[in-house]
Amino acid sequence: MIHARRHRALALRASAVLLAAATLALPTVAHADTPTADAAVTLTAVPHFALLAPSIVYTVRVTDNGPDALTGARVTTAVADVLTPESGGACTTNPGSAVCSFGPIASGSSQTQTFTLPINPVTVALTLRATATITASSAADPDTTNNTETVDCTYLTALDAHCS
Repeated sequence: MIHARRHRALALRASAVLLAAATLALPTVAHADTPTADAAVTLTAVPHFALLAPSIVYTVRVTDNGPDALTGARVTTAVADVLTPESGGACTTNPGSAVCSFGPIASGSSQTQTFTLPINPVTVALTLRATATITASSAADPDTTNNTETVDCTYLTALDAHCS
């Protein structure tokens, strides 16, 4: 009886080793139906001088560097929490941010969206930082190093501002 139990235990161990070896030997199959697209974001800012209604207009651009098309992407641009951007195009706004939707975008193509950040005309000596980040994409992105961009604007007066 002891020999029978020992024989069964050895047989079970051998089966487990063979099963593990067979599992490890299975080839890995890439899913060809999963799209891949390198989405890149750029952010530019241009001050608009007006004595009673100064503002900064931001342009968010998403470029699809391929190889596949993007059916959609979303970019969130964070600004100072005390300011509320005005919506434009496919951008929705909340205090401190603008969320812009893009797509579809063919491989090798770009799309842009704009929104405006109004500045109180009595404001002086203000530095504004805006950071745009791709927060959603319809395809797997192989290069996330180009998914964020920051622009700084120095607002001195309603007639003196610059962005870089």
